Amino acid sequence: MSKIKLCIVIPNHWTHVMGGAQYQVKLLTEALVAHGGFEVTIVTNRALVEPGAKLDYKLVTLGSRNGWRRFTYLPDGPELLRTLRQLKPDLIYHRVSCAYTGVCGLYAQQANCRFVWHIAHDWDVSPFDWKFNRLVLFRWSEKKAAEFGVRRATQVFAQSKTQQRLLRQNYGQSSLVMANFHPPVAESKVKRKTFTVLWVANLKTWKRPEAFLRLANSFSHRDDVEFVMIGRAMYGHGKNQQLLQDIKAEKNLTYLGEQPISVVNQWLSKSHVFVNTSKYEGFPNTFVQAWMRHAVVVSLSVDPDHVLSATQPPIGMSAGDDEKQLTAIVERLMEEPKLRDEVAENGAAYAASHHSLEQLEKIVEVLAELK
Repeated sequence: MSKIKLCIVIPNHWTHVMGGAQYQVKLLTEALVAHGGFEVTIVTNRALVEPGAKLDYKLVTLGSRNGWRRFTYLPDGPELLRTLRQLKPDLIYHRVSCAYTGVCGLYAQQANCRFVWHIAHDWDVSPFDWKFNRLVLFRWSEKKAAEFGVRRATQVFAQSKTQQRLLRQNYGQSSLVMANFHPPVAESKVKRKTFTVLWVANLKTWKRPEAFLRLANSFSHRDDVEFVMIGRAMYGHGKNQQLLQDIKAEKNLTYLGEQPISVVNQWLSKSHVFVNTSKYEGFPNTFVQAWMRHAVVVSLSVDPDHVLSATQPPIGMSAGDDEKQLTAIVERLMEEPKLRDEVAENGAAYAASHHSLEQLEKIVEVLAELK
């Protein structure tokens, strides 16, 4: 029986950027290779793979991100289309909405190829936000190209019921909810002696790192708590440079910069609380990583499918976009170790039942049936 020729299309390879989507694609690629029934090719814009490195899959890189091209994936469109025509895949799996989504949809339509699109963020299935986006012409063009592809997907995977609803509401498409998945925990879950509150994200505006800085500052009078930030700084922006200076000046706040996922997981294992301050997200992989490592998830705003505010027994806490409430929650968790331990245990049990590698196996099964 011949193998299924599967082409994975993603803007950035995990060797270049290790975000949540890239980590999920890394795990999926490993599972597809191990399955044995797929011939896997990854098509991406950027990858940091040594020349001559032995891979279990074929890797194709596209275009350049120099100059104005760093703002949009639209210039890669013709090359991506030519590449797909050369590869002649039976099936395309694509994650992270961008101009590539439209090209995948166009090729699938022309070649009668199966096309699976996996939603990575709530933005992917929401109308274009004119107020939020800078570089409006680039972003609007990219969004329109992506929407063209969304409407031509054979199958869509959503991370949450909220994304499933938004996809149906805005694009008339149905989808399967496939929760994010993570491997079993390898690290020790022994917590630090000092109460530790961790934040993990890139220092982008919509991640609101300044909210975590204000949280740390509200505890500056205490020496029994430490705040730790991990994430890539967005250099070149004056506002970001000022933020880095402010972080450095906060006495009970440590900034570790960008770190590999292994180090992030070690810190989650050692921390008592994980705080998310983003204004928007998909379904944060860091929630799952924290739950698995018995760190209590506390979110300022993001609450996908109301898992933090509605799940019983509670698996985390939501501040309802209220920074004073965020401070009160963290203080309560400091003062009530029994409550903290209970919520941490609930979170670990939830992750084990909803975000194990069984979710990955379901995706592989669906892909195998789509040829």
